[in-house]
Amino acid sequence: MNAPDGILPDLILMDIQLPGMDGLTATRTIKRDDCLKAIPVIAVTSFAMVGDREKALSAGCDEYLPKP
Repeated sequence: MNAPDGILPDLILMDIQLPGMDGLTATRTIKRDDCLKAIPVIAVTSFAMVGDREKALSAGCDEYLPKP
């Protein structure tokens, strides 16, 4: 993955329910990239289920935030 113009975000808010590629897969991809892996990723979802926080943290998210 390449950041446009070499500008990297300070934080990534990752929606878990993304079309095409889910947010956990996207997070795993980001965390494998040496240029991006230090950027904190916070998982957000409106479909909070038991065990979702653990899944997000296992995928490499730094925190989990259920949306109301």
